[in-house]
Amino acid sequence: MDHLNTITAMIDKRNVAYIKYIFEGYDGMAIISTEDRSASTINILYSTTQQKQLKSIVKAMINEGVIKEVLKS
Repeated sequence: MDHLNTITAMIDKRNVAYIKYIFEGYDGMAIISTEDRSASTINILYSTTQQKQLKSIVKAMINEGVIKEVLKS
């Protein structure tokens, strides 16, 4: 049985569609929802079976500047 985890991240509002496209485009790897629109924070809900690949993509997005900061994971 898969368990679900959440990563909360701070982003630039302009990157919401891009982030959503990437994660949901990987065969439903994650679901993106906006936690606080004014603070530009999102929640990334994912299955533990996808954790390694998801964290790799999050790291790449941080390096690209798409994700500003991971607040909790």
